[in-house]
Amino acid sequence: MKTDEQHQSVPYAAWVPVDGASAVAAGEWWDAVRIEEPLGIAVVHYFRALNPAQLGPVIADPDMRIPSVYFLVPPGTAADWSAPRSRCLGRNSYVVVPNVCRTYPLGPHWLVRPQYAARHTDPTCLRCFLDLTER
Repeated sequence: MKTDEQHQSVPYAAWVPVDGASAVAAGEWWDAVRIEEPLGIAVVHYFRALNPAQLGPVIADPDMRIPSVYFLVPPGTAADWSAPRSRCLGRNSYVVVPNVCRTYPLGPHWLVRPQYAARHTDPTCLRCFLDLTER
């Protein structure tokens, strides 16, 4: 069941490309927590099982030198991010964002599309899941 926040109009149309994929600057609409792909996919599963209402849009980019998953978190999160096995990208960073229909590999694609997610992933929950993977 969706929360009131999830039902609000999410302005993803302002930053999601209509066709293909585009490099979008972090720091305005969201910051992005980058996690290597195997762990990132496991964290998506943790969220879906334990706290789905706190999961925002998630992008996978398997074609990078190190395949990665990007969790879109509230802007400003990068300023004080410290969690194991991750890096938070804020201002002066870019993430390749696919169009909303792109949900399959061969380039950047959505693991969790913005129209079916909370506006942002809750960074506190994300830190907790990452801390658990360190134990």
